[in-house]
Amino acid sequence: MKTYQEVVERWYRGEGVVGIGSGRTVALLMPHLAQKMDRKCVVVGTSTQSELLIRSSGFSPVSLSVVDSIDVYFDGADYVDEEGSVIKGYGGAIAKEKICMFLSGISVIVAQRKKVVRSFEGLLVPVEILRDSLALFTAHLDSLGLSHTLQVGSNGTSLFVTENSNGVVYVEYNREFLLSCESLPGVVSHGLVVPSKSVHVVIVDEELGRGTV
Repeated sequence: MKTYQEVVERWYRGEGVVGIGSGRTVALLMPHLAQKMDRKCVVVGTSTQSELLIRSSGFSPVSLSVVDSIDVYFDGADYVDEEGSVIKGYGGAIAKEKICMFLSGISVIVAQRKKVVRSFEGLLVPVEILRDSLALFTAHLDSLGLSHTLQVGSNGTSLFVTENSNGVVYVEYNREFLLSCESLPGVVSHGLVVPSKSVHVVIVDEELGRGTV
C-alpha cells in the first residue's frame, strides 16, 4: 500500500456498518473513507472525538450500544511491535475500542511508522478499571512487582476518566499479566492487542502517507 486512500480501497468493500476509532491517523484516513461510503452506512464511533469526526464527514454516528456487529473497523495505534502486536488506548477509549474489535469481522489498525518498536519491553500499557477498584488493583500490581502509574487529568491533579467514566492505570508491559488481568475484580479492559485473523496492521509513513502491510 502507498497512501491512506489505498488503505481504504484495500480494506473497505462497501460494507454497511463501519467502526471508527480515534486519533490523528484515523482523522487522516477518514476523508478517503467518507468518499467511498454510502450515506446509508451505519457509522459507529469509539469516542467523543471520533463522533465529531464522523459528523464533520457528513454522517450521523450511531451509538455502540445498539450495534451487535461491525463489518469493518478502522483505528490507529500507540505502538506496534515486530510481531504485529499492538498497544492502544492512550486516548481513553480502551473498552469501546476493544468492543468494536470484538464485533468486527475485520479490524484495520493503521500505525504511523514512528510507532513501530522492536519490543514492548519497558513500555506502559493502559488498563481501564472501575474507580472503586483502584486501590485493589494497584496493591495487586505492587505484590507482583509491576511498575505502574495512575493517569491524571489535564489539570494534573484530578483522576483522568475514560469514555466510560472509568480510571486508567498505566502498567509496565507484561504480556502474561495483561492477558489475564481482566479476571481481576473491577478491571474493564486493557490496551494490548495480540495478532489474530481478524486484525490487520498497516504501517503508514506519517509525512508522506505511504505505507505497507
